[in-house]
Amino acid sequence: MMGIKIKDILIDNLKVGLITPFKTALRQVNYIDDVVVKVVLENNKIGYGEAPPTVAITNEDKNSIIVNIQKIKLLLINKSIFDEYIFEILDNNLKTSTSAKAAIEMAILDLQSQLNNQPLFKFLGGKDYKTLSTDLTISVNDILTMQKDAIDANKKGFNCLKIKVGIDTNKDLERILAINDVINKKTTLRIDANQAWNFKQSVEFLELLKKHQIPIEFVEQPLPKNQLKEMAKLTQLKLFDIVADESLFSLDDAKKILDLNSADILNIKLMKTGGIKEALKICKLAKKYNKQCMMGSMLESIISITSAVHLSFACDNIKYFDLDGPLLAKYIPNIGGAIYNKDSITLNKSSVGLGIKDI
Repeated sequence: MMGIKIKDILIDNLKVGLITPFKTALRQVNYIDDVVVKVVLENNKIGYGEAPPTVAITNEDKNSIIVNIQKIKLLLINKSIFDEYIFEILDNNLKTSTSAKAAIEMAILDLQSQLNNQPLFKFLGGKDYKTLSTDLTISVNDILTMQKDAIDANKKGFNCLKIKVGIDTNKDLERILAINDVINKKTTLRIDANQAWNFKQSVEFLELLKKHQIPIEFVEQPLPKNQLKEMAKLTQLKLFDIVADESLFSLDDAKKILDLNSADILNIKLMKTGGIKEALKICKLAKKYNKQCMMGSMLESIISITSAVHLSFACDNIKYFDLDGPLLAKYIPNIGGAIYNKDSITLNKSSVGLGIKDI
């Protein structure tokens, strides 16, 4: 197996319309429109990866992702699939293109675990199959639309909702109160401001949420990503648990956040970390600090979400899951991978690698 070489790297596209537009304080998106990577071996086995263009977060558009994959292709052809130097090539050449790097890396790991006849999570050191429970995102919108979306989510079996806020704090409070009025009593809310507030706004807003006794599980990235000292002050107020998202890309970022105690929970996204290997390092570091992690995602489809599920099976301190991208789409492509049942996600126990079929 050691000598099996990479024959080709192909680029494809996966485009699926969303049920409703995805709106945050940073952007609006109407489609999942992702770059798919296929790493092909000389024995014709294929490994799959996926990268969503997310300019607002990773500064990568579709064209830059494709250009970077084509650049790396020239360096990887004829390399053995088990040559550890492959990952050095990715690290050295894709430092600022984390989504492209993640897509290629997951395709390589898919192949390595296929050739070992293991599901990816076991190849990564995980032991047992699990069932994960994801939240469902409610995009920022007018109040009646957000109420309707929350009611619909409850009807579909989702009792954990991630509420996008950050446009206007006064209006945001109205939105959350209105949603709380119509959801069922089992529902937990997660608030995501996407860096929209300053420290003063954050304190005032969270104190009001506390006063109204809204069932908030945590608040995600209330402050701009570089304001780690202010995030630490907010975390230490203990109004609600604070999650670091846009502040966290790399292991170095995680070390800074953990040393300053700038968050209670670390939100790991493969498109920020540049793939599974860096994400694993962040999980291990967080465990040393007795911090839990969240497995998050961009607007991703089933390939990269499946990679995130495998990582979640391999790391026992990933306790929270925001893997709803496929559920926001009009349909989930029938190409294997993660299996959804309302808010539950699991994997096919007979699959090896990622378990993705050709698209």
